[in-house]
This record gives sequence, structure tokens and C-alpha cells, in this order.
Amino acid sequence: MTEITKSTEAKKDEMQVEKEKLESVKRADAAVKTMHDFTSPEVLYKELINSVLKYHPSTDISMIEKAYKVASEAHEGQKRKSGEPYIIHPLHVAYTLAKLGLDTQTICAALLHDLGHGPFSHFFETLHKKHHEQMTCDLILDPETEIHKALIKEDEALPQNIVLILTHQHSKPMMYQMISSQLDADRMDYLLRDAYETGTSYGNFDLERILRTLRVKNDS
Repeated sequence: MTEITKSTEAKKDEMQVEKEKLESVKRADAAVKTMHDFTSPEVLYKELINSVLKYHPSTDISMIEKAYKVASEAHEGQKRKSGEPYIIHPLHVAYTLAKLGLDTQTICAALLHDLGHGPFSHFFETLHKKHHEQMTCDLILDPETEIHKALIKEDEALPQNIVLILTHQHSKPMMYQMISSQLDADRMDYLLRDAYETGTSYGNFDLERILRTLRVKNDS
């Protein structure tokens, strides 16, 4: 009888643990912001262009328009659990760089930096041994992809120039450091986004203060 009682109590404990886990998941789900909390991609894109023109009034924005169109089509239907369109992340990365006055090619690289980052891509990386960053570069450089064909219509050198930025090979280090480094616009955006959407304080920081106090060293 004693063994049976212990077994029953153990099962009850397991059930209680599972119940607590489910309740924890429900609370986490309830904390996730819903779609109406987010600015639409169309509005964010307009803010991006306004910011670019603020620092470069005479710049030709057609290259950025093409990059946004390619990114928007590539991420079409891709959403976070909150319902937020994934394209908002590349837009915010590009917008952050625009507020720093970076050039159009860097803005394009920001818009296109996650082309290979599909749903569950981190999991699939363990299977096919190719990181989503490399997938992105392959999609941009492969002459057979619609992405490559669309970009070369704007500028034949655009695919290669974007990949030079994404692979840290560009002659100006700042252009790739602001997209991929220990303190980059990509990381700054997803840390704040994840904290906001999950209702946690982890990852919160003052982005505007960082942008105001950043200084370029050696004109790199």
C-alpha cells in the first residue's frame, strides 16, 4: 500500500507541475501584445524615407524603394506570434541607421539582412548546417533568384555591395558594424521588440540616448 500511495502522490505532483507550466504559458500568451499595438509597415516605411531625406535631401531613394519591395515580398505572410508582420523588424533596423545618417546602400542592406531568416530558421540551421545569414547572401547573389534579378535592375553592383556589408567585407567598417556587431541596430531592435511583446523588462534600454551619444571614430 505504501508504494502505491507514493506512486499516486508522485503522479499528483507531476500533474501539479504540468498545470503550473500551462498556467505560466497562458500568462505569457496574455502578455503578448496584439496586432493593433503596432504601427503599420506602410507608415514605418514613410518615416524611414523622411528620415533618409532629412540627412540626404538630394538622394535618389529608388534603390531603397526597390530593396523595401523585395524585402516586403520575401517576408510576405511571415508574422510573429503577436500578429506583427516580420517586415517591421527590418524596417526598424533601417530606420535606426537612417537616423544616424548612413547611406542608401547601408539602408538597403538593413532592409534585406533577414531574407534567409524564415520561420524556425534557427532550428533548421542545425539540420542543414547553413546559417540564415549565408542563406540571405545566397538569395541575393544567385542570378536565378527573383531577388537578385530585381536588385540588378536598379543597379548591377547592388547585390554584391549589399553582401559586402552583410559579410563584414566592405571597405568602410562602420557600414557593417551598425548592422552586425556587438552593438548593432539589428540587436538593438529585437531586444526592445522581444521585451515589449512579451511584457518583460529584460532587454530594455534607452535607444534614443544611445543614438544621441554615438560617435564615429576615425571616419570609418
